[in-house]
Amino acid sequence: MPRTHAHRLTLTFLCLGALLLTPACGDGNGPRRGVPTGGDVGELLDSSDEDSGTQDAGSQDGGGSTDPDDTGSPDAEDPTDTEDPTDTEAPADTEDPTDTEAPTDTEAPTDTEDPADTEDPDPAHPNWVSAEAFELYELIMAYRVENGLPEIPLSRSLTTVAATHVADLNAYPETTAGECNLHSWSDQGSWTACCYTSNHAEKECMWDKPRELSDYPGNGYEISAMSTRMSPAAALGLWQNSSGHNAVILNEDIWTSTWNAVGVGIAGEYAHVWFGRENDPAD
Repeated sequence: MPRTHAHRLTLTFLCLGALLLTPACGDGNGPRRGVPTGGDVGELLDSSDEDSGTQDAGSQDGGGSTDPDDTGSPDAEDPTDTEDPTDTEAPADTEDPTDTEAPTDTEAPTDTEDPADTEDPDPAHPNWVSAEAFELYELIMAYRVENGLPEIPLSRSLTTVAATHVADLNAYPETTAGECNLHSWSDQGSWTACCYTSNHAEKECMWDKPRELSDYPGNGYEISAMSTRMSPAAALGLWQNSSGHNAVILNEDIWTSTWNAVGVGIAGEYAHVWFGRENDPAD
């Protein structure tokens, strides 16, 4: 029987060893993760308006009148002196790195305009005249039509003269100091300088400017306006309220001859409109 007793002891030691080698169990739960969220974005736009005013074409003190006496005579052929995304939250199911979803609420732009849908520029607006000058031209033509008169063709050459005179007086406002009115030209350009006075002693200085500055073959006759806040409507209003200027625009009094060309310039504080009886060969 000794053999049986030894066998039992061996089994006992093996069982005790197995119990000692068994590891303890632990919690298999992992750490938690947070979920970020998005926020809303807002925007506020402010706007403001700006007042405008006018000034006498022949004065320099910021008034709003015109000089009715500065009109030409039939033999002198001289014009008047007026002058946010809110739903961009991160995926909530972030415990499983493989369970990320592609965004489901990203929308393609819905208001993208087709280039073909954009409006074409006004075909009647030539690229050689500014938008503001063209607006003044249209206002004057509409005024003529209201009074039963035809529109005058917009002249490239006379518009060059008008724009040049506007630029000259804006750059050298001292040109109109003293007795020199708005038909005066500085000595800072490739033209004949002059101090144009109310007695029209320098009338050729006006008449010749289209031939000096362009290929226009005839005389040029100018109406002018000045304002610290010049605009097309303000300029036309000044001229409408002056009998001399109004007569030039509407072919009245000594200005009954048909106008076949007109040029318009307006910028800064000045507006000039030039009229001519000859057609413009540049058009």
